[in-house]
Amino acid sequence: MPLQMPPLSHNQRLELETLYRKAEDGRVRVRALCILLAADQGQSIPEIAQIVRYHEETVRRWLNRYLADGINGLYDAPKSGAPRKATTNYLEEFFAAMSQSPNELGLPFSNWTGRRLADHLAERTGLRLSAASLYRLRRQKTSRGRD
Repeated sequence: MPLQMPPLSHNQRLELETLYRKAEDGRVRVRALCILLAADQGQSIPEIAQIVRYHEETVRRWLNRYLADGINGLYDAPKSGAPRKATTNYLEEFFAAMSQSPNELGLPFSNWTGRRLADHLAERTGLRLSAASLYRLRRQKTSRGRD
């Protein structure tokens, strides 16, 4: 039996349209679009799946999550695992240090190594991350175009 979306109220429609236009997460925008297509346009799950280029079961799951949890059902659940150790202050110090040579910061060496950078940041912030964690932060910085 096909999933039937009830008509949206004016407030629900506005909330979904705003989410579709302004959400930073592209996945949430696509999910909002799916709800709008199903409820406002009366499109079927196969039609919506073809438009958004996701599997029908994925679209069905999003529609069911919206029916069960409303707008909150369109967001991903929090990821499991330990919380991030690097604070905002730590990241600011990290990016500032990476943009300068150690000599410019008054340190007695000219190049950063993972251990030296970890020691410098631990002294500045009171938080020690491993050299491997700093390398991951560096890769993230580069992949996000912060260089």
